[in-house]
Amino acid sequence: MPKAKKTKAAKKPKAAEKPEEKPPEAPTAPAAPEAAPAAPTPAPAAAPEAPPGELIGEVTNFFSGVGVVAIRLTGTVTVGDKIAIRRSEDYLEQTIESMQIDRADVQTATSGQEIGVKLPAGEKVHQHNKVYKI
Repeated sequence: MPKAKKTKAAKKPKAAEKPEEKPPEAPTAPAAPEAAPAAPTPAPAAAPEAPPGELIGEVTNFFSGVGVVAIRLTGTVTVGDKIAIRRSEDYLEQTIESMQIDRADVQTATSGQEIGVKLPAGEKVHQHNKVYKI
């Protein structure tokens, strides 16, 4: 006898499905007024302009206990020359009254040498400050 094909029974339709109802949208709040623009931030302090003269070196060390600055020279200086050391907000200007190389007084120093110069009492400088002859 031939086998009977089994048929799947048709599913009974479910109760009519209702589409999901969305709750009514809440009224939107009026747009907030535009905020006032933020106060402008102050511009960073401008570095002081370079004094007239040539770049002659850079501070390599500062000995605060004795008030002496070590300067690596890229130019020539002589006792009596006026120099300016550029600090973050200003320049320290002074006349070289004496200078030393390896603790020996010298009258003139040239490029490549490192000199020690006494600063006025209470003045400070930092490594990498530029030094100009004015």
